[in-house]
Amino acid sequence: MPLLSCQLDSTRRRGTFDVLSCTPRDDGLFDLLLADSVLYPEGGGQPGDRGTVAGVAVRDTQPAPQGVRVIAEGPVDPGPHEVVVDWERRFDHMQQHSAQHLLSALAQDHLGLATVGFHLGDDATTIDLDGPLSAAQRDRLAAMANDAIRQARPVQAHVVSVEEYEGMALRSRGLPEGHEGPVRLVSIEGVDVNTCGGTHVSHLGELQLVHIARVERYKGGSRLHFLAGGRALRALDAARDRDRALSERL
Repeated sequence: MPLLSCQLDSTRRRGTFDVLSCTPRDDGLFDLLLADSVLYPEGGGQPGDRGTVAGVAVRDTQPAPQGVRVIAEGPVDPGPHEVVVDWERRFDHMQQHSAQHLLSALAQDHLGLATVGFHLGDDATTIDLDGPLSAAQRDRLAAMANDAIRQARPVQAHVVSVEEYEGMALRSRGLPEGHEGPVRLVSIEGVDVNTCGGTHVSHLGELQLVHIARVERYKGGSRLHFLAGGRALRALDAARDRDRALSERL
């Protein structure tokens, strides 16, 4: 399937796109089929975007064989309509997803720990590693990540053919079964190149900060909970407010 507008330019916030069909659902919502969109459909551990189509609120965006399936709160007539991304939520997802690429690459290259799972949630993001991660390693990983952020290393997405991809040495689980068409790669200059269809920041400086909140044992390895960007800054603000409230009671 051709790349979507949201994959060609992750910073694009709106555009006019054709709604091909509108189908009522049993839950009172509506499935809109679009051949292309600035709304990212769920995939690769990243949730689907929210936003609006023709001013109608979008609850979720899912992949579809012919493009994307947008779950809307009301009906939209087939035809061209303005599609707008919930940018605050999208940029948060971009920060978390790019931070995951950074942490996974550093854990592999410097600690010998491969990423075997990734989940981007509403409050925290997790990376599953294939071995134990000590407190010293956790602190080293966070320090390396924040050093790369201070360097504001460029993050770029580009496309190669399947033949080109097969000749490259990449950290990748391989292409999905039945994949056809171009292969999208996301690179962090001097750090990582990997297959990915998700949305990412333009450079690591946009991550602002990465904070590893905790590490737990998980299935013989480790599950790393982290916060990046706005999430990390809000967590620091909350910790400061708790400390202030506690000191005022003493």
